Amino acid sequence: MQTQLSVCRLIPEVLPSASQLAAYIETPPAGIDRLIWQQACADNPNPDRILPVPIIGLGELLRRRNDQVAFAEQQMVSLRRWPNHD
Repeated sequence: MQTQLSVCRLIPEVLPSASQLAAYIETPPAGIDRLIWQQACADNPNPDRILPVPIIGLGELLRRRNDQVAFAEQQMVSLRRWPNHD
């Protein structure tokens, strides 16, 4: 019989400080026009949980798509572990 706690997966989540968030929002990334950055920040549907991240070039766009596909697959695997999931 197992007597110790088993950890399947440990994912640390560290939030930036309020001053770090303010500095990130106020300073556009290199190569991004200030007005476009301000508009992206203003259009953010959930600024408390989502940060704007610039995507420059096809390579980054493909990487983001692949990350989203992998995340969706990971969610499906997690859902399949629930009982009575069809």
